[in-house]
Parts: sequence; C-alpha cells; structure tokens
Amino acid sequence: MAKAKHINDTVSDLPEGFKMTELGPLPEEWEVVRLGEVAKFINGFAFGPEHWAETGRPIIRIQNLTGLSQKFNYFNGGINKKYIVIKGDLLVSWSASIDVFMWNGDEAWLNQHIFKVTDYSTKVSKDFLFFALKHRINQIKDKTHGSTMKHITRKEFLAIPIPLPPLSEQKAIAYVLQTVQRAKEATEKVIQATQELKKSLMRHLFTYGPVPVDEVDKVQLKETEIGLVPEHWEVVRLGDIFEIQQGKALSPKHRMGKSPFPFLRTANILWGQIDLSVVDEMDFTDEEVQRFKLLPGDLLVCEGGDIGRTAIWRGELSVCCYQNHIHRLRSKNQEIEAEFYMYWMQAAILLFSLYLGQENKTTIPNLSKSRLATFAVPFPSLLEQRAIARVLQAVDKKLQVEKIRKQALEILFQSLLHNLMTGKLRVKDTIFHEIKEE
Repeated sequence: MAKAKHINDTVSDLPEGFKMTELGPLPEEWEVVRLGEVAKFINGFAFGPEHWAETGRPIIRIQNLTGLSQKFNYFNGGINKKYIVIKGDLLVSWSASIDVFMWNGDEAWLNQHIFKVTDYSTKVSKDFLFFALKHRINQIKDKTHGSTMKHITRKEFLAIPIPLPPLSEQKAIAYVLQTVQRAKEATEKVIQATQELKKSLMRHLFTYGPVPVDEVDKVQLKETEIGLVPEHWEVVRLGDIFEIQQGKALSPKHRMGKSPFPFLRTANILWGQIDLSVVDEMDFTDEEVQRFKLLPGDLLVCEGGDIGRTAIWRGELSVCCYQNHIHRLRSKNQEIEAEFYMYWMQAAILLFSLYLGQENKTTIPNLSKSRLATFAVPFPSLLEQRAIARVLQAVDKKLQVEKIRKQALEILFQSLLHNLMTGKLRVKDTIFHEIKEE
C-alpha cells in the first residue's frame, strides 16, 4: 500500500500535460518506442586481413569513427552492397567505444561491430533518431558486457526505449540541436586552423626571426645544431642564461599540515599554460619557501612524464612552490624574455623534434638538470625575443577564446539535448517554421 501511495504521489506531482513513462515524465502526446520499432539496423561485414587492399573503398572501423586512427584499410572485391556506407548514413558502434555517428565521408564499406540504419519508420525523423541515440548513449553503455571487449547484443540494442514526439516536433528538436552542433563544429575548425597557423608561425619566426614573409630572402641564415637561424643570432646553452633548480621532493611526513603551502605537480604543467583547477599542499619551512617560491616569469619544465613540457608562471597565486619533478628556470639577466623561451621549448620538442633522446634512460625516463642545462637554444636580441613572443601570444589568446567558446557550446548542447528529449523544453512546429524562414 505504501508503494502504491508513493506512485500516486509521484503521478500527482507531474506537471500539467505530462504523463509518467518508463523513461520518466514525458508530454502526454509523446510515445515511448523501442529502437527496433522505428528503424532497421544491420551489422557490418567481418573484414579480415585477407580482404585488405591498397585501393578500393575504405573500410570503416570503430577507430576511424572515434578519431583514434586516420588510417583506413581498403577493399576492392565484391560483396553485398548493403554494406556500403554513403554520406548521411547513421552508424552506431556497439562494441569497444559505444557511440553514434552520422557518416560525413566518401562512399565506404561497413566493418563488423558497427550498426548501420538501413530503413526508417514513417513515424521517425532520421535526424531526430540520431540525437535520441546521443541522448540515450549512457543507457546503452550501461547494458554493455564482456571483459575483453565491452559490447551490447543486437537484441538488447533493439529493445532500448526512446521518446517519440510527433513528427513535426521531432524535426524542430533536431533543427535546434543541429544548429548548436554546427556552431560547435565550426568552432572546432577555427581551433584546428589556428593551431596550424601557430605551427607555421613558429617555423617562420624561429628560422627567419620577426620579419614579414615577403622579406625572408633578405635574411642571411646560418646552419647550427638547432637548424637554420638568422646569421646575427647566437646559439647558447640553456644553463648559460637560466638558473635551473628542481623543487622539493614529496614525502608523507611533509603532509602533516604544520606549515602548508600550495605547490605545483607535473600534472599542473601543460604546454604553454598552468592548470590550477586542482592544487595540492605540502609543508614548507620558511627557508624552503624562500628557495622554492615561484616568481612571475619563472619557466617550469617537466622532468618526467611528458618530458620537457613547459609553461610560465605569471604569479597566479601569491605564494606557490613546486615539487622535485619540475625544473624551475629563472633568467640570469635582463636580456631574457621568458615567454620567448617557453615558445621555443614548445617548438623545439613538438615541432622540430630537437632534444629527443636526451632524457636519462632509467626505468622511468626523466630529464636531469645537467642535461637540461646543455640544451642548445637561440639567443636573439631582447627586442626580437619580445616581438616573436607577442605574435605567438596573440595566436594563443585566439585559441583560448575559441576553446572557451567550444566548451560553452558543448555545455549548451548537452543541456538542450536533455531538456528537449525529456519535454522540459518544447519546440513547437510553428516556432520551427519561423526559425527556418529566418
């Protein structure tokens, strides 16, 4: 009786125009259907190494959908054409990485462990089904099983329930979500293009200096151990221009809370920026604070992990120290622009592949202070250092703005996806047509 009372209380609390379903409260005019009721799904062909060729249609594997691999295998033989995928086909990876995709590439073959929708009921919009699957993806993942490779069976997949509004509302919901998704994709393209621009600028600036592209033929270059650089630039050792010091070693006895201060770990050091979302604390004596306190302009270089990863401290916290797996580089004179050398380390390691193999060959590779000090680096004038740093800073600011925009769009998309798919936010047919006409 108590259980029945609880159900009645829940139903009585429903908003006007809503009904209780197995998916929770939904608008009264919506249905709840199974995936197998509104679409037909086929599994891909079991392509093996014996089928692979150098030419033909590419074979779509899960890693190609998720972006883990840009490399395709090809097949030029003859099998049932139902396994051909064309642009706009709805695909669902049902093992390993469970997700839903709208294929946007050239004509290709469908590999096993991927479902393709081959037919749709007249009750469902293809675009709506795509977003309904996106909304239900976590529930689909909850039904996966297997230890070696997580997967969902075809029977379980087809039995998954989804909400089904009237067709006109489905189209309106899909239109709104597509609009946000396209904005996010456009932002991703801007980020990618800006990242490529930064690489090009680094190659140019660290080879010719801060001169316009149409004047590079006027720059006299010389060959050095770090590649071509302007003839008037010097090449020095990192230890010649920076004082290098490692931080304090971690120890349980230093976690007693007698004199705790925030300190940075290697996890806080990203390429070109410092992540302060999680900052640990450790005891430092007054003498240790003086020794390990960071000052604005200090470069921080990772000793292990992503060896050589470099960022700059800009005084984000009034007092902050650092652990022993980080090298602190502090300039020895006034002719050093730390930002320039932060970008140089980024370019040297990620772009020019310099310094590779210079880490200590221990069980866990690490970059010692003595080896770091021997790194050859360019030494242009302070004016040139600052000019180069300013250009790359401007690009980084653009990247930061676009990444924040992408994050905001992702949050908006997820919020809209949930609220539209549960009926908490309604998009009526009339509004949909007004939006399309605009």
